[in-house]
Amino acid sequence: RAMTIEEIKRVVKAFGQAAARAQKAGFDGVQVHAAHGYLLSEFVSPFYNKRGDNYGGSVDNRARVLLEVIQEIKNQAARADAEFAARRAEGLREAQEIVNRANQAADRIQREAEDRARRTADDLIARARAEIDVERQRAVAELRAQVADLAMLAAGRVVRSTLDPQQHRRLIDEALADAERARLS
Repeated sequence: RAMTIEEIKRVVKAFGQAAARAQKAGFDGVQVHAAHGYLLSEFVSPFYNKRGDNYGGSVDNRARVLLEVIQEIKNQAARADAEFAARRAEGLREAQEIVNRANQAADRIQREAEDRARRTADDLIARARAEIDVERQRAVAELRAQVADLAMLAAGRVVRSTLDPQQHRRLIDEALADAERARLS
C-alpha cells in the first residue's frame, strides 16, 4: 500500500532526527540515500511511484519527499557550511531520458540545498534487465561528461560482465583519477 501523508511526515522527521543524532555523536555529515530500492528511491522513480497526490506524477512532485528530507536535515542538524549529496534511482529505459531526468532532479536538489549540493548519478536503472545495461553505461558516460566539474557516484550493476575489458579498465582508471583529484583539492 502507499504511505499516508502522515506516515511520510513521520519519515521525513525521522531523517532529520537521525541527522541530529549523527551530529551529536560527532559525525561530520550524513548522506541521503535514495537508490537501490530504498524508500526514497520508490518516491523518486516514475517506474515505482504511481501516487496521484503531491508526492507523485511530475519530477518536482516525485522529488518532494527527498527535498523535504533535505530541508528537515538542514533544520535539525546542518551547519552553515554543510554540503549535501543525494543518491537517486530511476526506472528509466532510454539513455537520453536518464540524462534529462538526472539533470532535472539534480538541478532541483542543487537549488534546494543551495550552491553546495553535489550532483550524483547512482543506479539509474535500479532493477533493469541485463540487456539494457549498455544503454545505462552510455547514459552514465554522457552524464559524466556533462557534469565533469561536480562529484559523481555510479553504482549498481557497473560490472565487468556488461563491459568489454577496455571499458572496465577505463572506468577503474577514471575512478582512481577522480579520487586522486579529490584528494589533491
